[in-house]
Amino acid sequence: MVESSSPYVMPFEPYAVQKDMMQTITTSLLSSSPHLPIAAVEIPTGCGKTLALLSSVLRYQAELEKLTPHELEQHFRKRRCGARIAEIAASTDTAVQQTSWCQCDGRTPPTAELGLLRTDEGAVDDDSLWRVSSLFFKQFRPPSGKRLRVESDGKGASELSRQHRPPPCTIFYVTRTHSQLRQSVGELRKLRGLERLKMNILGSRKQYCINQHAMRAYASKALPAEGNNLGEVCDKLVSLGQCEAVHGYGVLGSRALTRPLNQSRSDKVWDIEDLVTEGVGMKCCPYYAARDLVFFAHINFATYQYLLDPLIRHECKMEPALKNHSIIIFDEAHNVSSVCQEALSMEMPLDALQLILSEIQPLINPADAPATLSYPREFKLTKWTLVQLFTLLYDVFNAALKFVELR
Repeated sequence: MVESSSPYVMPFEPYAVQKDMMQTITTSLLSSSPHLPIAAVEIPTGCGKTLALLSSVLRYQAELEKLTPHELEQHFRKRRCGARIAEIAASTDTAVQQTSWCQCDGRTPPTAELGLLRTDEGAVDDDSLWRVSSLFFKQFRPPSGKRLRVESDGKGASELSRQHRPPPCTIFYVTRTHSQLRQSVGELRKLRGLERLKMNILGSRKQYCINQHAMRAYASKALPAEGNNLGEVCDKLVSLGQCEAVHGYGVLGSRALTRPLNQSRSDKVWDIEDLVTEGVGMKCCPYYAARDLVFFAHINFATYQYLLDPLIRHECKMEPALKNHSIIIFDEAHNVSSVCQEALSMEMPLDALQLILSEIQPLINPADAPATLSYPREFKLTKWTLVQLFTLLYDVFNAALKFVELR
């Protein structure tokens, strides 16, 4: 059994099924040749899988914190190379020796072997080359004076970065529902050696907002926004400097990382209500505090939507944290596919669908009807031109319309 003085150990001798599960997870995390980036674990209900999961990943993270910056870079570089070699070998049926071009020793891959990285069309299969041109987005960028104050001054993030540094890898524990999330946080509290833990719970404005005027209007469905949208009103209040709570959210975030929020407990494990209570007392916004804590917390708890819905993921600025060698745990992972479908689904009236088609049609064939605007038809977004993208959109919406009409 692991010494009780070690961090994040279980409060009892693990059962055999828990030991097997923890061994599988640890093997996957430490693997390098070949690298095993995904571990799918299924055990019967009631066997303590959450406790074993949390203990395994947090202890792995704690061991990484003991490494020097150079050792840490070598650790992750070795896994990146191993994963890339496995990917190439699988896609080309070619045996690739890691020592032949691996960058673990700092060498650059030879040009001849880099040919393995190319697609049939001769283009390098690199995600960085599939980004949309920055020139395209310049016309949509708001002037600096119109940006939210918390976006432009960055005081909250700077307050945290002065006192804390990001972990060597960021852990995300995601569940389907908030009740499951609460149960997972309760399991975390059972571990021993939580003194150095830095945690975070991502939540919506509905859960975290402490602006009494906004919340009263939201409760009575009287917000001056379409659909009683609390997020839209929050953005407006912040941009106009009319929400005092937003100014000190960095101090609240730092407090959540350094001391217990619930005075009845000695550990630093907290619930959403604890951060809200502390925020009310300090008059600091819990929502923006939690959004910035994602960069500095050892482990972030959230529901599926925060990772799988691209709009929510962008709103919470999670991409940098996800790129920090992140470990993502999907609890009840069989629900992932349905959540992805929900995230990429939308509802609209039939007349709205017909209106969209009538607006896109002239953009594709200006001879059929005068277009409502002129645009550079051959302007390329990655390998697609604008007219090709509009054609694709037209085909998709037209197919949806025909499907509805046939029902």
